[in-house]
Amino acid sequence: MNIKSIRNQRGLTSTDVAHALDITQGYYSLLENGKRRFTNEQIEQLSKLLQISYESLASLTNLVFDNAQTQENWLSNLPVNGIPLSTWLSIEDINIDLQSKSRFKQSIVRMIKKNIETELEREFSAQPQLLEALFEKAKRSQSRII
Repeated sequence: MNIKSIRNQRGLTSTDVAHALDITQGYYSLLENGKRRFTNEQIEQLSKLLQISYESLASLTNLVFDNAQTQENWLSNLPVNGIPLSTWLSIEDINIDLQSKSRFKQSIVRMIKKNIETELEREFSAQPQLLEALFEKAKRSQSRII
């Protein structure tokens, strides 16, 4: 269960809730999606509006916020050649296609694949026994399938 589903069950729009909290609909959307944290006063007002306990709503809003932050931090900190993705995206001379979300995704995936390939080559060069162990394990796995 999330805040939006509770709000929808009560027949309220995000605009209705924003008005009741005396904030803009855009800011309410940020709160509901975990991009901003609700204040205790907002949680109190919202719990009355949604007819659920303050404690339940406080727990839910904290969970939503924490999950959103975790997802954002994971992606921002995803290492590409040892450098966080967020840093790569701010470098002007990298080849990322921003013409559409689809092409942007392809650019990021291509960059990450190249990073994985580079890292594996480095590890296999530094630890030849790692490649040997993986090769033997793959052969054993294939022989069980056949």
